[in-house]
Amino acid sequence: MVVLFKYKGVRHLLKLHFIRHGETEWNVENRLQGSLDSPLTKRGREAVKELKKQTDCIKWRAVYASPSGRAIETASLLTDIDKIVRDERLKEMNLDKFEGLTWDEVKLMNEQQYYYYWHAPDKFSLPYAETFLEVEDRVRHFLKDIKETYSYGNVMIVTHGVIIKIAEMIINQQKLAFLWERPHVKGASITAFKLDS
Repeated sequence: MVVLFKYKGVRHLLKLHFIRHGETEWNVENRLQGSLDSPLTKRGREAVKELKKQTDCIKWRAVYASPSGRAIETASLLTDIDKIVRDERLKEMNLDKFEGLTWDEVKLMNEQQYYYYWHAPDKFSLPYAETFLEVEDRVRHFLKDIKETYSYGNVMIVTHGVIIKIAEMIINQQKLAFLWERPHVKGASITAFKLDS
């Protein structure tokens, strides 16, 4: 996916490559991970290695990643581990007591919040969990810092599904209500945004 931006001033080109981590054991079990973690599956690692073949020709100005194990493992399969900058703002949404449960279990535990998560994300709220608005705030700050730091080149950002969807929403200037509109962000996939001035 490519999105065009226009800024005043000198013409530059910056491309952000958001990469979702490879498939994990909990992804296979349809289990929520959030701030918790599970390792990549064999299929997940293989998919990331295939992705590397497509991205080896790209010269990266910087590589950022969520500090979660699944994101760091993905990033390290794509590039030299020493090049990876861990950024807390790229961590997956903290879902507190929902983490580790399957989606079916979440629905049984709290059907209203399950509904809000998928159909009214602005209303989603759990004690000690993040709201989508809180996640949006940290992703906005991350994007602002990236734009101020780099005016051109390719930046790799290895992170999670919710973070990528939030970034897409911010860049496209959409409302939170439309967060889950297609396209779905698959594991070991790239969502690229071109910032053109």
